[in-house]
Amino acid sequence: MANGTLKVSNIETSSGSGTITIGQSGETIDLSNGTATLNSAMKAVPAFFASLGSSQTVANDTSTKVQIDTELFDSGDFDTSTYRFTPTEAGKYFIFAGVNGSGGGGNSDTLELSLQFYKNGSSVQYLQPKFDNNGIKYFQITGETVADANGTGDYFEIYSHIKSSSSSSSNTFNTFKQQTYFGAFKLIGA
Repeated sequence: MANGTLKVSNIETSSGSGTITIGQSGETIDLSNGTATLNSAMKAVPAFFASLGSSQTVANDTSTKVQIDTELFDSGDFDTSTYRFTPTEAGKYFIFAGVNGSGGGGNSDTLELSLQFYKNGSSVQYLQPKFDNNGIKYFQITGETVADANGTGDYFEIYSHIKSSSSSSSNTFNTFKQQTYFGAFKLIGA
C-alpha cells in the first residue's frame, strides 16, 4: 500500500466491538500535530497539590492534623476547610506529603518529627525518623503511600507531631517554600 494520509471522522471495528490496533510493534504513533482525548480511565485524576498557607502552632508530642489550606491545583476533590482529600472516583491513589517542623526551644532542642497518613480517621502509615539536630532548628520529613479509595466517601488526611526536648508548646509546622505539603493522584492501570 502506498504512503499517504488517511482522513476519516470515525474508526470502528467491523463487528462493532473488540480492539482496534494502530501501528505495529516497534512503530511510534505521532500525535504532535493534534491532540488526544483520553477517557477518564486513562487520566491521573482526581488529583491535587496543596501546601500550608501559614505556620501552624502545635502542642508538644501531640498528633495533630496538618492544616493544608493553599491549593496549587485541584481537580475538585480536596477540601481546604477540612484539609481532606475525598476522591470521587474509585481506584488506587499515590498519596504524598511533607512536613517542615521546628521546636519552640530553638536550636538547642532535640526533635522528633513524624508524618502520618490517615484514611477515614485511622492511621494507615506512620513515619518517624530520629533526628540529631546539632543546632539545626528546622526539620523536614517526607513520605508517600498507595491506598485504595472507593469513590463514595473514603477520605485521606495527614497528621504530624513534633516532640521537643524542651517540651515547648510553641512547636510549629512551617510554610517555608511549600515544604509542608499534601498531594495525590489516581494511578492509571492499577
